[in-house]
Amino acid sequence: MTRTARGTPDCSCADGSGSSGRTAKPLSPWRTILWWEVRRPIYNALLALFGLVTLFVFFTAITQIGELRPGEDAEEPLALLAVPVLANVAYTLGWIAELIVRVVRRSATPRIGPLLLRVGLGFSAVVVLAPAVVWSVTLAAHMMRR
Repeated sequence: MTRTARGTPDCSCADGSGSSGRTAKPLSPWRTILWWEVRRPIYNALLALFGLVTLFVFFTAITQIGELRPGEDAEEPLALLAVPVLANVAYTLGWIAELIVRVVRRSATPRIGPLLLRVGLGFSAVVVLAPAVVWSVTLAAHMMRR
């Protein structure tokens, strides 16, 4: 990556879109929504991957610890359905927030969208992976007590 005279990364591409796929001038509201929506499948795929990791760790830990009683569900089935729905509602709030920021603060940089996407993906990853971390610590504590 090249650097500008100030030493900051130069994200410009030959078409002027930058590495984020954004032009230097603000996008129209419809183009902003389109920018977000073409990235939604990647967001969903990453969250699905994080979810599978969490479920694997959860089921491994709960089996090793012996926490699950006969006749109990390991997880709440409705929660498994709610998480992807809520994650996509939050994703939609990303482009809504970008549009609001653009109206309220006209000088907002075109990079606000990519920033919101990264922050939102990071937050979603933490929320989805948190149970895996909790159950990993629980399993480790259980194994140390043996």
